[in-house]
Amino acid sequence: MKKDDFLSWALTFLYFGTVSLLRALHALPAKYAHYVFDMRNVPLVVGLIFLICNKNRHYGILLLVVAVFVRLQDIAKFTNQLSPYLWVGIFFALSIIFYFFLRGGKK
Repeated sequence: MKKDDFLSWALTFLYFGTVSLLRALHALPAKYAHYVFDMRNVPLVVGLIFLICNKNRHYGILLLVVAVFVRLQDIAKFTNQLSPYLWVGIFFALSIIFYFFLRGGKK
């Protein structure tokens, strides 16, 4: 493993240890504990750790995409008033962007 891999994994384990310790000690008030201990936040936090600390950004980007998909129901609630064609347009635009991004790397 490279040095930046060790740092990103060490910070990830430190995050899990801190969250476990806070849960065991009941150190947070109930209104904040719901947000801190929600498992849907784990891909977001770990993805940010890997984006900041690791030279290989693929793991961080992948975890952030997973975090968005996990939170998709919450995002849909916020955009409930918008047109139903919005999501079709977003996914269509993302597929075109990813196609050209991946195609551009294979010359």
